[in-house]
Amino acid sequence: MHLGTNDAAGSKEPTETTIGELSQIIDILRDDNPDIFIFLAQIIPVATNAESNAINTALNEAMPALQTLKSTKQSPIVLVDHNSFWDAYYKSDTADCYDNVHPSPRGEEKMATRWFNAFNTHFGPKVISPNGGEQLTAGALDTLTWRSLMIDDTTAVMDSVKLSYKVNDDWVQISGPIANTGSFVWSVPDIDLAATKLLVSSTNDSVSDTSDISFSIVKATSVSGNAPARFTFSLARENKQYELPLTSVEAVSIFDIQGKKVSSVPVKGHTAVWNKKDFHNAPVVNGVYLADIKSAGSSCKIKMYVSAN
Repeated sequence: MHLGTNDAAGSKEPTETTIGELSQIIDILRDDNPDIFIFLAQIIPVATNAESNAINTALNEAMPALQTLKSTKQSPIVLVDHNSFWDAYYKSDTADCYDNVHPSPRGEEKMATRWFNAFNTHFGPKVISPNGGEQLTAGALDTLTWRSLMIDDTTAVMDSVKLSYKVNDDWVQISGPIANTGSFVWSVPDIDLAATKLLVSSTNDSVSDTSDISFSIVKATSVSGNAPARFTFSLARENKQYELPLTSVEAVSIFDIQGKKVSSVPVKGHTAVWNKKDFHNAPVVNGVYLADIKSAGSSCKIKMYVSAN
C-alpha cells in the first residue's frame, strides 16, 4: 500500500482523516482475507509547495502508530520507507520525480528496490540450521533447514531452491534446484572446515540467505587401542572407535536409515558403547545406522554400517 499522496499534495486532507481512511482500507482487505500480509509505505515526498510537504511529512510520521495499532500476528503490517533519500525536485540532476510528484524511471527503480528488499526480508528463504556455531561431523548426515513460506498447505512462494556451502571465498553447490520444502538431508563432505556457511538461494539467485555465523565441519577420527579422546563412541565387538570433538555429551540416540529411533546409548563419562540392540534388547539387523550425539550447544552425527554379529 502506497497511498496518501493525493490526500496530502492535492486535497490537503488533515492527517487524521487520511490515517482513518488507510485504517478502513486495511479492514476491507482483511474482510476479504483475514491472513493478508500488508506492506505499508511511508510515501515518497513531493516538491510542490510548503503546505503539501508539511502534510506529507505529518502523514509519514503518523504511519508507525497506524502500523502498531493495526498489525496483528495473523495479519502483520510491515512499514516500508519510501520517503528517505528521495529527490522529488524534477530539475535536479538526481531527480526521482519527473514532475515534482510522480516517480521518474530512476524513482520507479528506487521504489521497486525498496519493495523488493522488504518482500525478500519477510518472504525470501531464511536459514534456520546450521545458522552459526554448530559443529557437523564430516561424512555424516545432517538435516539442513530453512524457512519455506507457504501460500497454502502444499504450495511454497518459491517452487525450488539451490543449496551451497562456502569453501574459502567460493560457494560449492550441495544440491539444486530442489523442491522448496524447507529441509534437506545433507551428506556432509569428508573434509575439515574450520568455518563455512550455508547458502539458500532462488534458482535465479535473485533472493538468498546465508547462515548468520560460520559453523564448522570436523572429521570424526577412527582410533584404536587406548588413545586419548575427548569423547569416544564405539560399537560392541568391533575394533573401531570414533573420537569426537565434544567435551560434555548429554545423549546418544541411534536411528535407522528411515529415520526411526531404535535405541538410546548410555553415556558413561567420556565414552558410550552401543551394544547393537534396540529398545527391546533385540539385536538390530545388519545395515546403515545414524548415531546422533548431543552435547551442550552442539551435536555430531555418525553414519555407520552395523553388523549385528
